[in-house]
Amino acid sequence: MFLSQSFDQMFKTVQSGPFGGGHGEKMWRSVLSQEYAKAVAESGDTGIAQSISGMMRAYDNTSGAD
Repeated sequence: MFLSQSFDQMFKTVQSGPFGGGHGEKMWRSVLSQEYAKAVAESGDTGIAQSISGMMRAYDNTSGAD
């Protein structure tokens, strides 16, 4: 769900080319977002866990300094 919403937000910033746009693109864009999200989730390599882990370690190191 999170990945699908992330792709939806990213697609909102993409401008359609000369052959894009219209009702059809709007209708299928959510399906494309879901499929991209599914592919990324299946690969298991989003990098989110590594990023969060690094932030937590940094927070833990700074919170004990007081």
